Amino acid sequence: MGTVVEDIKDKLDIAEVIKGYITVSPAGKNFKACCPFHHEKTPSFMISPDRRSWHCFGGCNEGGDVISFVMKYENVEFYDALKLLAERAGIDPSRLRGGAGEYRKYDALYAINEAAKEFFIASMPPHVREYALGRGLSEATLAEFGVGYAPNEPDTLLRTMTKRGFSVQDICEAGVVFRTERGTYWDRFRNRLMFPLYNHVGKVVGFTGRIMPDDPKAAELAKYVNSPETPIFAKSKILYGFHATKAHVREAGAALLVEGQMDFLMAYQAGVRNVVATSGTALTGEHLETLRRLADTLLLCFDNDEAGQRAIERGIDLALAHDFSVKVVALSGKDPADIVRDNPQALAGFVAAAGSARDFYFNRYLPQSVGISHDHEALKRGVRAVLLKAKALPSPFEQSAWLKELVMRTGMSEHVLQSEMDRLEAPHGAVVPLRVSAVPYGQAPAAAPAVRESRKGLIIRRIVQLGGAPELASFAPEYVAPEISALSEMKASLDGGDISPEDRAKEVMLLVVELEREWRKEKIAVLKGAIIEAQAMKDEVRLASAMREFDTFSRQLHTRVDDKTHK
Repeated sequence: MGTVVEDIKDKLDIAEVIKGYITVSPAGKNFKACCPFHHEKTPSFMISPDRRSWHCFGGCNEGGDVISFVMKYENVEFYDALKLLAERAGIDPSRLRGGAGEYRKYDALYAINEAAKEFFIASMPPHVREYALGRGLSEATLAEFGVGYAPNEPDTLLRTMTKRGFSVQDICEAGVVFRTERGTYWDRFRNRLMFPLYNHVGKVVGFTGRIMPDDPKAAELAKYVNSPETPIFAKSKILYGFHATKAHVREAGAALLVEGQMDFLMAYQAGVRNVVATSGTALTGEHLETLRRLADTLLLCFDNDEAGQRAIERGIDLALAHDFSVKVVALSGKDPADIVRDNPQALAGFVAAAGSARDFYFNRYLPQSVGISHDHEALKRGVRAVLLKAKALPSPFEQSAWLKELVMRTGMSEHVLQSEMDRLEAPHGAVVPLRVSAVPYGQAPAAAPAVRESRKGLIIRRIVQLGGAPELASFAPEYVAPEISALSEMKASLDGGDISPEDRAKEVMLLVVELEREWRKEKIAVLKGAIIEAQAMKDEVRLASAMREFDTFSRQLHTRVDDKTHK
């Protein structure tokens, strides 16, 4: 496996691969860009083709090789990234299967899930298809997203899979069957409408099954059952439908987030294509990291019941922490699927009329009647709830806007509200905006003492900025090592600027001469100490040697030296 990995790295230019995902610009012999993994206006993301690596010097402080970049950007596991890059490099993917058993198993799990999807599609009887169509889904939507049906039998899928040559152990690990305490195996999904879950490159990694309403035990069983987490399926990472809508999300610069598969499919069918849904789990930071690479606006479109409102509130807090501009879609008591079924064009209008997160919180905690109510306790609770949300905002401008609206709604003075907000503490477990603690590249934290860089360090850094690292090779390694490393070279390239090759060469030459002078100054300082020590020890031999060297370096220091020989 290691050979295949190295072959991929050898055949692919990391800068060219990353250019396929983000916009980069030259920075000396390196490349720079705004980091795709966090929001920034000044580039802090560096790519070094020579070292075949990337590194973010901003809020992420992460780095790696071409494989780790694809894993992080595409939100896929190692083996999936490897396969994507192998195809791009022209390497036969079958070579991957010749590696360790762990990687061969990935292929088996993908194959089992794909075969299960085909089985569920083929198993859909007329009455289940009529049910799906009655819910508003079209034949085209059912086909595009592979919606199927799990028969109400204990082991039909298991027997089908084993006949196709899959091992029972792998079928169980794929999550479509489970092992009982007695050691027998049974199908996980029975009498359910089946929604395949795709990863972000379009491979089936799991399923969600909705119980059929005609099931005699429907009231006792879970309405939805999801695949367990497996080596290829992590609920915290998968966004339902994202494989089909990511280009639309990127184009719109915004993502509409809904709660379930039906809401997603109906919205998609109605022409709202920049939509995604969570898959059997609450919204996570990993979901938002995936979306933030493509969009800066998140529209939350959840049910209007109390559970949906709490989900919206948590979504707002989490999205603000990931630097999204957040809007809330108000649906007047219906969920997205019902709205589309009643009027396919209506959902787009609700999305266009989405309100701000601030509007959502004020309407939730401070309805218009509260300001004139005699229920002071209710008013106090509402104001404090809004102030806690305002306190978490990273922008003082936004905080001020919230306070001014609170003044209008409650009649309280801004001074009183500010004082109350200052003394409030965020509850345990509250989401803290990432932007508050992130320190932009090139800026030290406010409380950190200033550290002045030496002239020698400045010269070396500028030489590296100009792509003159080879010239440093003529100096003794121990002399330049403290100021230069792989990361410092990449970081220095951020500030290289535009300069012609001729001017670059001239400046490098002059800087190397200045660096020689700094080197000689250090040697002279050392020799001065040696002379004083030899005199104190009355060591005539050592004194004479140190004096000769001192004279030589003193003459050279005050004479322009053109040769590049260093001891």
